[in-house]
Amino acid sequence: MSISKDLAVDVLDSVMADFGRTGTKPKSDPPKQPSVTEDGRQLLDILFSRLFPDDLQAALTTVVDRLAGETFGSLAGNRKVVDRLNRILRGTDLSLVSETGTPVRLRLSKPARSENGYFQLRTADAHQKSVYSGANFPPLRVEFDV
Repeated sequence: MSISKDLAVDVLDSVMADFGRTGTKPKSDPPKQPSVTEDGRQLLDILFSRLFPDDLQAALTTVVDRLAGETFGSLAGNRKVVDRLNRILRGTDLSLVSETGTPVRLRLSKPARSENGYFQLRTADAHQKSVYSGANFPPLRVEFDV
């Protein structure tokens, strides 16, 4: 996975700001430069906090609430929404839960009778029982994995 150029620049700018780079001359000896290991750890900490903010569950809950009941114009539009949401969830300790409280997995299927595809919810266990199938994005909750 590659980091986008803008994100890389933002992270480096943040790191440089954190190291106190200013336009004024220091009044005392310049601070000791951090080691490569410390610098790498700081970069990792900054990137992690940007990718996984403390309020990620609340943010995803807001997003999922706003998606509920919608369709996104085409098979490609619907697939993009499903793929992006699932990609975010894979990188976190969050999961989707149906209205009935069942942990579920979201996918998009393309039956012959539907040009834009159907959103499907299947149980997140080995049986993968169908919980929902429809043209509109289903109502969901975002919860921490147990």
